[in-house]
Amino acid sequence: GKASVAYHELAHGNDFVRNEFEARPAGDGGAGGFVLRGGKQVINNADRAEALVLFSRTSSAPGSRSHSVLQVRRDQLDQARYRTLPRYTAVGVRGCHLSGLDFDDCPVPASALVGELGQGVELALRSFQITRSAVPGMAIGTADSSLRTAVRFAVGRQLYRRSVMEIPHAKATLSAAFLDVLTCDALSLAGTRAVHLLPEETSVYASGVKYLVPKILSEAMYELSIVLGARFYVRDGEFGIFQKHVRDLPVLSLGHAGSAACQATIIPQLSRLAKRAWFADDPAPAELFRPRGGLGPIPFDRLTLASGKDGLSASLVAAVDELPSASPVERALHGFALRMMDELRQLQEEALDLSPQDRTALASPASFALADRYTVLLAAASVLGVWREARGGD
Repeated sequence: GKASVAYHELAHGNDFVRNEFEARPAGDGGAGGFVLRGGKQVINNADRAEALVLFSRTSSAPGSRSHSVLQVRRDQLDQARYRTLPRYTAVGVRGCHLSGLDFDDCPVPASALVGELGQGVELALRSFQITRSAVPGMAIGTADSSLRTAVRFAVGRQLYRRSVMEIPHAKATLSAAFLDVLTCDALSLAGTRAVHLLPEETSVYASGVKYLVPKILSEAMYELSIVLGARFYVRDGEFGIFQKHVRDLPVLSLGHAGSAACQATIIPQLSRLAKRAWFADDPAPAELFRPRGGLGPIPFDRLTLASGKDGLSASLVAAVDELPSASPVERALHGFALRMMDELRQLQEEALDLSPQDRTALASPASFALADRYTVLLAAASVLGVWREARGGD
């Protein structure tokens, strides 16, 4: 059956550590169960899920050990002690049942606790590594369909006695969108496979994927909308599907997985990566860049909140020495890899110079800009890795 994961509270947005929804322990360490009090809002499937995963405050003390995760079955709940809030009307993702939950001293058994008491933040951040890696890859299909819709329009639409496709600006826009889709595909591939192959490094990769892929795709969709012109506003007919995708795509930046939250995960790790990893680590395994390569089970016990390793960036550095340079295309790629390596070296210098304050989630805009640049380097490393593996690893 369906399970609904309830993190979000409108009062606190992405800052889920400040969430107020309470699971008050009954007895020592919750041995007597818990009593639920408070509300959760904008939760998918809250009205029809058979199980509810609740990120809950189990202590009034400040700090990262004040929250825990509970999993309860709906049929275990006292029907008089909780209610489902009205469904939210969304602009996009209208197929998602977004509603909320409100509890009034609702008891649940001690067996509802997931992991240890006070382990909620750690469990949340580790689970985010999987969702942040996987969800952006699913959204690439949205951009791919939108690109195909725009190409179909450009080929069939006549303007100035020729097709829109023959207009240089339109042709360049469509080509750039195609490159954006391929770039996002490569980065999402590396990020998702890293959960299996490089779990210790997934924290920063997952945040990079979740930050950059929606950003690139949203910008590409905007450019494609210009090619469609007035057809962009049509919600039915041959090109109406484009409008649906434009409305659905922003869901990637909702809730705990928003852009700022992902950057705030990367920023505290930049200095450590600059000291320990960049230009020092071994390259990522070739399997990271193979779309159809087999994978073993996810090693959940090896997922860490920060590790100080970065094999993906090391692959970018290694490519400078290993890329062939015989043909014009190969020379162009080699030059691209050199520029990216220089950018990584400059990023390293700037990350090492960050003040203690700028190494936290409350950093200045300059630190957020560094995180942005770093995700672009991860994308570059992914593109080169996928290209090399597609050619047989030469």
